[in-house]
Amino acid sequence: MTSKKLFIELKNKNIIFQAIEFDKNNNYKVLDEINTASLGLENGNIVDLEECASTVQDCLFKIEKKLDYTFNNVNLIINNQDAEIINLNNSKKLHGDQLTKEDISYIINNAQKQIIDNSPNKEIIHLFNTSFFLDGEEKRKLPLGLAGDFYTHQLTFFLIKKNNLKNLKILFGKCNLIIQRIIDSNFLFNMNVYNLNSSINFFCIDLGKEKSSLTLFYNGSFCFLENFNFGTNIIKKDVSKLCSIELDIIDKIISEINFEKEFSEELIDKKYFYDKPYRKISISYIKEIMLARLNELLDIIFIKNINIKNLKINIENCFIFIEDQNINVNLRQNLFDYLIEKEKMKKFLIKEMTQNDEYLKCNLAAKLINDGWQNEVLPLIQPKKSLISRVFISLFGD
Repeated sequence: MTSKKLFIELKNKNIIFQAIEFDKNNNYKVLDEINTASLGLENGNIVDLEECASTVQDCLFKIEKKLDYTFNNVNLIINNQDAEIINLNNSKKLHGDQLTKEDISYIINNAQKQIIDNSPNKEIIHLFNTSFFLDGEEKRKLPLGLAGDFYTHQLTFFLIKKNNLKNLKILFGKCNLIIQRIIDSNFLFNMNVYNLNSSINFFCIDLGKEKSSLTLFYNGSFCFLENFNFGTNIIKKDVSKLCSIELDIIDKIISEINFEKEFSEELIDKKYFYDKPYRKISISYIKEIMLARLNELLDIIFIKNINIKNLKINIENCFIFIEDQNINVNLRQNLFDYLIEKEKMKKFLIKEMTQNDEYLKCNLAAKLINDGWQNEVLPLIQPKKSLISRVFISLFGD
């Protein structure tokens, strides 16, 4: 017996579709995939409902016609800039007794109530077990059955605005699709980093061209996210403004000059200006501007970020991904040197994207649904069961 599932990623100005078939052994294969632009999408958010619906309907028709199959449900991957992560530590006095399922039920219900009471306009899409402490000692796994006096359980809730969720349901309702599950794109990205590296605790800095993010994985749990409305393109724009050079020329300069070198008063070659007026500007001046702005980005995201002041204490590793390959190649060492100078106790690793694959997130989502994730206890699914029932199934099995 096989089953077919549909995965859709709302990515910047594109919508990515992937139809996957799972066999009885939970192996899966890709049946069809489409990557298409949509004028109704901006930075992954719906800006024109009808335009988005038209795009989804057209692509869905093509996939269903090719497969001779009708999809009723969709697994949706989003990158929501308004997403929020909340970590809660809830405790239970055990008085020397064993930790039981009922104790966990009490803690989760109490934490859920706090989230609902304090965030009435938001919806939970992910819930993670982050850490367990029995009598002040941190445990790697849920210490069910062990005796103690005091137990503390940290849960991480990943929230999006209810109105955003409503809009997504309206969009796919127009396409006769029910959202079976919503998965955050940043979680999938960090899940992949976790799987490819030996460290279980790490920061991840994702420097995109237009957007950036900082995340923290702790004990395999996605427990911190901060999005930034800027990326490395701001470096080029700064050079363009201060040097009065057009952006296409800046792109060409950065792609061909290795700024890792030391320059004196060497001027930019005339060849970069084509039929445009030549400007006598030194390479060292352009490098100075770029490094100043790059360092400023790193300060805001990581070095001087007060939101992670306490989190940084016990986390040694930080992985860095840079979308713009010209920036990655020609400013890589400068970036690394600045971080090491400012954060001497940290290990920074500038990593290459392991797959330059536009369908990577859909593949990871399929793997997540197929295999599950060790510390995730609540994906968003249709409310056929109560919250606590779904949590217990995740923690303890059926």
